[in-house]
Amino acid sequence: MTIGDGQLGEDKDRVYLMQAAFPNGLDKASFQLLPDNQNWKRFFTRDKNHVYYATSALDGADPNSFVILDDGFSKDSKNAFYQGTKLDFVDATTFKSLGSYYATENIILRFPDKSSTGNLYQINKLRV
Repeated sequence: MTIGDGQLGEDKDRVYLMQAAFPNGLDKASFQLLPDNQNWKRFFTRDKNHVYYATSALDGADPNSFVILDDGFSKDSKNAFYQGTKLDFVDATTFKSLGSYYATENIILRFPDKSSTGNLYQINKLRV
């Protein structure tokens, strides 16, 4: 199987992103790329039990309600994430991406280093 842009593949035992294997127990029958509106799709996948960022399961992510937002933000019905990192202090029910690496719920989150490699350097809280 080759999925998407050729970055995902499988052998008889495992599914791979480039050369990294997804964890054992991944449900191949329900495994899929998640649709999105940017080029983050090769990083977000799911099966019936988990949502994955790259090859790691997202802690607490619900595969049935998970959606990809803009600029690396994503959420499900209970949690919000930035590039696979759970944002514990965010209200996922009101969380939305504003674009340009900003998001809001009852605060504005700013990720100033757009050239980072997925590192969350700083979050500035501001009242809206």
